[in-house]
Amino acid sequence: MSRRSRADLWGSIRLVDVPDSIGIPLFSVSNSNSLWVSETDGDFRITRFLLLPPDAPYRLVQQIPPGVTRRRMMIGEYAPVPFWVNGKLHHVNGNAYPEDVPDIATQSPEAAEVVDDVRRLLDDARNGRFKARLQRDEAERIIDAFPDVFEEVPVHSRYWVSRFRLAAAETVPGSRSEDLSQRLRSIGRQWLDRFASKTDTARFKGLVDAGHAGVFSDQEVKNLYFAYIIDLISRGKLAEAARGFLKDPGFASLFPAGIFEFHRFNQWPNTPFEYRRPKVLTDPLLAAVRDNHENPEMLAALRGVAYLYFGRKDAPLDFSQSLYPFRRAAQRELLEGRERMREIESLRTGWDLHRDEYLQQVDRVLSAFDRLKYLEGIDYANTRLVKEPKMKILGLESAYIEHLRSDEYYLTWRRERNEPEDWHDTWFKG
Repeated sequence: MSRRSRADLWGSIRLVDVPDSIGIPLFSVSNSNSLWVSETDGDFRITRFLLLPPDAPYRLVQQIPPGVTRRRMMIGEYAPVPFWVNGKLHHVNGNAYPEDVPDIATQSPEAAEVVDDVRRLLDDARNGRFKARLQRDEAERIIDAFPDVFEEVPVHSRYWVSRFRLAAAETVPGSRSEDLSQRLRSIGRQWLDRFASKTDTARFKGLVDAGHAGVFSDQEVKNLYFAYIIDLISRGKLAEAARGFLKDPGFASLFPAGIFEFHRFNQWPNTPFEYRRPKVLTDPLLAAVRDNHENPEMLAALRGVAYLYFGRKDAPLDFSQSLYPFRRAAQRELLEGRERMREIESLRTGWDLHRDEYLQQVDRVLSAFDRLKYLEGIDYANTRLVKEPKMKILGLESAYIEHLRSDEYYLTWRRERNEPEDWHDTWFKG
């Protein structure tokens, strides 16, 4: 089926070829002989345009009702309602009320009945009776189409999650009955209760993102994401948390200042599933830094976790102060390593005698510099998502550090020790 968002008013379909009847507006599109009819919701708003089969057994009238301009109409607009009284074409706007239909001189009971029918249609639309009827019919259709979602116990499979998403996407939130919304919400919460604390990120997102189709409220979606993420982090699955949400625009939209800011205002929200709640929200990140503060590769990766916590804002002061012992240790190593390099450089004895120790000190300086650089990224927003931030630390420029890192003697020494040369280029993608 072709999809269109707009079409030009062309005329009307005369469903019954009698002097007194109600019709359907008919539309055309540029550079085509095809004709289209509008599908409307319970308020007579256009929801889509449907191609009229060329052999449709109706009389097509290329006539615009008096008072209506031949114009382009779009999805979301109220469709006109054409009708004939005494063989004369009239119309009323789809957003009209019964009293807006003028008293038209009629020559037969059939003509008077048409006017009454138009007023009754408008009354049903304005009072929500059409909408309720459409919603009931739609709910029955969806429930019949997805018995595995509505009639069976939720299961953990990716297939079941995809079926839940399809059921949620069958109607737009505004046209879904409250009963159907409640059933979808209840089923989604059952799944979360059973599986959220042990599922993978892809399935969790697949289920919860149906909330954007109106299953869960916006606040509930935030609560669910927060609980799932802090539970992952608290269980030591920091890499999974960063991989799952670091580049997710949905996360950035929900938590522009990270989960730390959300927690400040919402504390520990109630969710359908139990989740771990550290004594202090940042404790898992601080513990990971403490356990890995001598490992630049891990500190680089922990910048991604810091982004989940703080977004594009600097870390709070108390957390920043907690990083001081790790900074101080790295600073001491950097200064001691650089000083020993200078001492060796000043010696008059042969290079071969001091080569290994010198390159060990180079390695020590590079490691300490990288640790300080990535601790900076954990703490401050301006370098958190930069792959290789350029900075000056204790008088040493990034350019000098990269010169040491690319020195052929140093690279040969690392190869001799079977150590990788380029982890810093591949681990963290900011």
